[in-house]
Amino acid sequence: MTVGEIKTALKKFGFNDSDPLLIWINASMHLIEDAYANWSWLQTLESVVQTANDSTFTPAGGVTRVITLKDVTSGGYPDELIYWDNRKWEREISKEEDQGDPWVYTIFGAKDIQVYPTPTTAKTYRLKYIKALADLVNDADVPVVPTKNHYLIVLGAAFIALQAENEEDRAANAQAQFDTGLDRMVLADMKRQIGEPSMVEDTAYYGSD
Repeated sequence: MTVGEIKTALKKFGFNDSDPLLIWINASMHLIEDAYANWSWLQTLESVVQTANDSTFTPAGGVTRVITLKDVTSGGYPDELIYWDNRKWEREISKEEDQGDPWVYTIFGAKDIQVYPTPTTAKTYRLKYIKALADLVNDADVPVVPTKNHYLIVLGAAFIALQAENEEDRAANAQAQFDTGLDRMVLADMKRQIGEPSMVEDTAYYGSD
């Protein structure tokens, strides 16, 4: 569904173009975004080049959570950097201007990633992260949310709008449908990512040397 089609569906609940339809639609989309920290459809793989003598770089999209950050500069086995939250970063690092081979990173602001120590040569990173969704703007825009779940955006926008209109019973009904659909969506995505091993796994490592 495009934004225009979502607006049309939302109008079936009694709203019209004079209402803040796009605000409600974006609010609903972000509710879906925030419902699960590891949506497969928000996972993004990006190759990032960091210039020499620069401790920060900015991925193309907003970063909600980094899954892995690996230095692949040498072309050999990648070195995975360790994540520290900002409190540990401030506690453990006294001189951010130290130079060397980066081994730890943190996230600050909406997009920026900072490594320590600062590399003296250019670095190439393999960055896998959960991206942050930007607001929808135009009627032709199509949400990143999987197509089969687009009507959930309608239901979410409807219960938000009906709550704003103090239509408590109708809002509760729309929210119940939204919550049920969202629970199923999360469960399906979790199962999709778990997958099935192609053979029995030796979880006790009995076959190892």
